[in-house]
Amino acid sequence: MPPPLRVFEYEKIYYDKPGHDFKKKHWERLYKYNEQHKNKYYTLLGKGIQFGNYVGVIQVGNLTIEILPKAEKLYRKAPVDDKNFRDAEAGKWHDALLDMLAICNKLIVNKVDKARLNLKANSFLDIYLKLFLESVQSLLHQGLIKKYKKVAENRSALKGKLLFNRHLAFNIVHQERFFVEHTTYSSDNIYNRILLKALKIIPSISLKHAPHAHTLIAQFPELPDIEPTDDTFAKLRYDNRKTERYEEAMLIAKMIILNYRPDIKGGSQNVIAILFDMNKLWEEYVYQLLHRNAKGLNLHVAQQASAKFWLKGIAGSRSRKVRPDVVVRHKHTNRILIIDTKWKIPDNLEPSIDDLKQMFIYNLFWDCNESILLYPGMNNQLQGQYHSYPNTQEDMNGSCKAISRDIFDDYGKLSKTFCKELLVNFAG
Repeated sequence: MPPPLRVFEYEKIYYDKPGHDFKKKHWERLYKYNEQHKNKYYTLLGKGIQFGNYVGVIQVGNLTIEILPKAEKLYRKAPVDDKNFRDAEAGKWHDALLDMLAICNKLIVNKVDKARLNLKANSFLDIYLKLFLESVQSLLHQGLIKKYKKVAENRSALKGKLLFNRHLAFNIVHQERFFVEHTTYSSDNIYNRILLKALKIIPSISLKHAPHAHTLIAQFPELPDIEPTDDTFAKLRYDNRKTERYEEAMLIAKMIILNYRPDIKGGSQNVIAILFDMNKLWEEYVYQLLHRNAKGLNLHVAQQASAKFWLKGIAGSRSRKVRPDVVVRHKHTNRILIIDTKWKIPDNLEPSIDDLKQMFIYNLFWDCNESILLYPGMNNQLQGQYHSYPNTQEDMNGSCKAISRDIFDDYGKLSKTFCKELLVNFAG
C-alpha cells in the first residue's frame, strides 16, 4: 500500500497527476460509490474530485485518501510549492482530528492504546482496523457472549417439546425422527454475527490486516451470515456486564459494515469510507469540552435542547422545533447562555444575517440575554446588541457575540480548555 494521500476539506485532486497515486480507475469507483450515497461526501469533477465538509478516510483499492479539516483556510495557507510546510500542517491536523474523534467518542482509545498502536503514524482506517482486531481478540480471550435461544429442528432423538403438526408434515415416513422445539445455550446471537461479518470484510480492504482477521475468523463458531442496517445497530443494548464489553468493537464494526462497498465486477477496487461531517463533529467537540469544563462552576450544560417554534394544523398537534447547539444554565440564578457552533471563519468575524436571525430566535425562546456564535480561528471577539422592538415600550436587551478561539495550545496540540473562559465569565 502506498502512503495515504492527504488532502484538506474543499480541496480538489485530479487523477493521473504526476507524483500522485490517484488514477482514473480510482476515480471511476469513487464515482459509483458517491452515486450510491446520493453525492453526499464529495463532488465529482471532470477528471477529479472536490471534497466537501466530510473528513476522515476513503480507501479505494490500494489507494488511501485522508481528508483533513480545512487547516489552510483556518490559519495559514500553505505555499503551493512548500511540501515540508504542507506535510507539517497535514500531520498537525491528522493528530488533531484523531484527538477530536476520541473526545467525541467516535474512536474509543486510551493512552495505553495510543502508545501500543502508534496511532498517529497510521492512517485513520489503519487505526480503526487495528483497534477492532485488538478488541475482537480480547473478546475471544474472555469468551464470546452466549445466550439461550429457542431452536426448532428435526432430530433423531426427542428433546424438548414435540411440534406435532410439523412432525407429521416432515416425518410421516420417518418415524425414527422427531420435529421438536428446545432451548439451547449458544454463541449464535446478533452481537457475534456482526463481529464475524466485519472480520470477513477486512481481508477485502487490507492485506496488512488480513492474516490477523483470518486467525480470528477461525476461532469463531459457524454462524449464519447477516446484513446489518442502521436500525440493527440502533437496537443493540449494552446494559449488562456481558454486552457492555462489546461496545467498542460494535462502534467500529458499524463503520466497517455500513460503509463498505465491494467491487461488484469482482475486481480489486473495493471501497470503504469512514467519514464525519465536520460541522457536526465541531458541535459535538465543543459540547464535550463545555460539559467537562463546567465542573465546579454551578453550571448545567445541555446539548440540542429544543423548543416548539411553529405549530402545524388547526389543533397544533404537530410542530417545528428550534434547537440551539448548546444551552448553559446557571444552577443558582437560572440565567441562560446559548452557544451555537460554526465551523467557518466569517470575514472580519461578522456573522451572516441568517445566523443572527437564528440567534435572535434562540434569545427569545429561551428568555436569555446572552448568546454566542463560536468559530474556530485566532482569538478574537465581536460584541453585538439586538435593536429594540419598534413601536413598543420594551427594550430588547439580548446580545449576540461572535467569538473565535484558537483550538490549538501553545505546543501545537488540540486544546482541551480553549472555551473554558466562556463558562468562567458567564458563571461570574
